[in-house]
Amino acid sequence: MHDLVIRGARVADGTGAPLRAADVAVAGGRIVEVGRLTSTSARRRIDADGLVVAPGFIDLHAHSDLILFERPEHELKTRQGVTTELLGQDGLSYAPATPQALAVMRDQIRSINGSPEIAYDWTTVAGYLDRLAAARPAVNTAYLVPHGILRLSVLGMADRIATDAEIAEMGAMAASGMADGALGLSTGLTYPPAQWSDTREIVGIARAIAPYRGIYVTHHRDYGPRLVESVDEALTIGREAGIPVHYSHFHISGAPWKGRAGEILDRLDAARAAGQDVSLDTYPYLAGSTFLGAWIPARVQAGTPDEVAARLADPALRPGLEEEIERGPRTYVLCSWADFQIAGVASERNRDLEGLRIPEAAARRGLAVGRFICDLLVEERMDVSILAFTGIEENVRRVMQHPTWTVGTDAILVGGSIHPRASGTYPTILGRYVREEGVISFERAIRAMTGAPADRIGLTDRGYVRPGLAADLVLIDPETVAARSTYREPRIPPAGLPYVIVNGEPVVWADAPTGARPGRVIRGDGKGRAHAR
Repeated sequence: MHDLVIRGARVADGTGAPLRAADVAVAGGRIVEVGRLTSTSARRRIDADGLVVAPGFIDLHAHSDLILFERPEHELKTRQGVTTELLGQDGLSYAPATPQALAVMRDQIRSINGSPEIAYDWTTVAGYLDRLAAARPAVNTAYLVPHGILRLSVLGMADRIATDAEIAEMGAMAASGMADGALGLSTGLTYPPAQWSDTREIVGIARAIAPYRGIYVTHHRDYGPRLVESVDEALTIGREAGIPVHYSHFHISGAPWKGRAGEILDRLDAARAAGQDVSLDTYPYLAGSTFLGAWIPARVQAGTPDEVAARLADPALRPGLEEEIERGPRTYVLCSWADFQIAGVASERNRDLEGLRIPEAAARRGLAVGRFICDLLVEERMDVSILAFTGIEENVRRVMQHPTWTVGTDAILVGGSIHPRASGTYPTILGRYVREEGVISFERAIRAMTGAPADRIGLTDRGYVRPGLAADLVLIDPETVAARSTYREPRIPPAGLPYVIVNGEPVVWADAPTGARPGRVIRGDGKGRAHAR
């Protein structure tokens, strides 16, 4: 007897091939048959008339590194069809690390990941992954070694270039992380402490993971006036280290870049034509999301959050800082403070500001924008997240049509006014961009959500509807699938995704979360392959 039989579905198998009619049988957490079934006896059965069965969606850019300990059911993600997440993004995560660096990183990115009450007693990637496995989240998880925590462990928050010995030490830590099961190296080159690194440092660390066939995943150095140089820097790192390059949240934003996505994508295509292994992911929204402290002048960002807040409060520095901030945010994205909305704060005293644009929030407090931002960051100990409305619709569409395009939510799950991508990324693509606007085909979209990301990170046991693979599956109504979350109500679950299966066990059944937590930790084998173990 099978554990689950899905009857009468059309199958989008993850390859991009046309849909085909087939039944799917699951037993022991794996797909055992695809086609006309010889036996339909099963403990559970789904009559899938009008539905498409696809592989579970693989989120190539997730910020669930700590929230999975606090909310392991992970309903915002599972209800939009996500079954696997890649953590350790933007160089901002928690292993491998010295205890001192781990404490600073927890404090620095509370506004992104929260800070649940757990024992932060690991120092290695293996220790973190073991703790994650013990939390039994609903989704599968894989991990990248984050450059920021390496630099924090070796150099602290020092605003200087690393020495050869320090680069070697960071490289050894990265190699240890790969041996423990990480799949690659991530950078967040606009954030402290990584913003003080140079190309030589990243190449040196990336070379250390090359023997493990790791991938370089980058939030590159500039998304505004130096976008071309930043994209080229990532290509240089990949070439010199001899590893693939994957660009995170590849948005081309700011008014001067309107209609110019092709100029940047042409650089990737030229690299690919020359034999370089390059890919990218995006989300289908015009707003990004990060923490407000990343947008203040770089000269005051060295140190712990408390040290930065003290600098912002210093009467000797304050007048010049207020004036500099008033002129606008750091220019690595071309925008103004009016493009920024407060998404989350730590304290109740500023809760009324969540959902307001920065000038509106400043006016509510009766302050000029520069003084308001300084005061807010000091009061909240830098724990303020924001949405940044800097995107360009035609560029979003153009990137989505690129042959290497895959999907990542980049979802920040803490805060009172979070980004709707946390619950709406995949249904927005399938509902708006596929069904309503025809920007890409249904099969191509499913490929970008499943098989392509599985191939990109070397998953050997999921990403396709194929006998023998893990039964990570999502059932989709292509006529009704749609996001219902908005910037005002970002947590509303989507329509048209009635069933989600992880390792053969339903986590969403008939549109309702089951509370099941069957996710497993995926670890690399050091040879470019990864599977749950």
